[in-house]
Amino acid sequence: MLASNPCFSRAAGPRPSLDNIHATVTPDLESQEHILEYQVPVLLSRHPIGLLVIDSVAANYRAEFNRRPNGRGADMAARGADLVRLGALLRLLARSHGIAVVVANQVADRFDAAPVAVIASSSASSAAPSSSLPPLAETRPPAPPPALRLDHQQRWFTGWGDDPYALDPAKTPSLGLVWTTQIACRIVLLKRAVCAGIVARDRDEDEDDDREEAASIQTAWRRWMKIVFAPHVPSSGPGLDGCVEFAINNGGLKAVEDVTPASAS
Repeated sequence: MLASNPCFSRAAGPRPSLDNIHATVTPDLESQEHILEYQVPVLLSRHPIGLLVIDSVAANYRAEFNRRPNGRGADMAARGADLVRLGALLRLLARSHGIAVVVANQVADRFDAAPVAVIASSSASSAAPSSSLPPLAETRPPAPPPALRLDHQQRWFTGWGDDPYALDPAKTPSLGLVWTTQIACRIVLLKRAVCAGIVARDRDEDEDDDREEAASIQTAWRRWMKIVFAPHVPSSGPGLDGCVEFAINNGGLKAVEDVTPASAS
């Protein structure tokens, strides 16, 4: 990375190094709380550290609070209290030591309400049945959720669902609304598969004609960075509007320039 990144390879002064990165492992929630409350403040006071990264914040919480099948309500209440305490601790560290705190989070698939099937039956006074087929089922779209429901409002603070015409499946960040209220900025990383069409030609043994079958395979990924909300910059638009496309190479992250030709006036 140091050799491939132009900012690092051409930097004036001492050559940048990756030796000043301090890392540790938090296998459970108890060790995570102990490290953040006691070891991290001591490390910040002894070294000129400017960035604290936690990857990921949801791993230990999902393992600790999803064990008992009958204690769902109590577990959610205890988890919410711990998340509020964690958010207050991280904000205190950021203010006291002048650092930036970046917390990686996991996402889960979001399942929308299924359409309601309504059976259309014919009148009982019909002279004769027109067909022996079963009655057709009419599908109606689900009723729009009320404006105050979380399912309706989460499209504006999760990063998914703000584009009603999006084809990609929607995701939901872990730890729910409680963790959303503890962070000041949310950046979502989106990716979409790039598929290429391939035509396969097969010859039938009994016929002289060739048969062609088209298929698509994944060839690459396209990635975007989206600002959902932040106190210092405006948020991106719905869907991919306003997002920054980037690529991952040996030098790190690199923005992909927009090569769309300008429309003629």
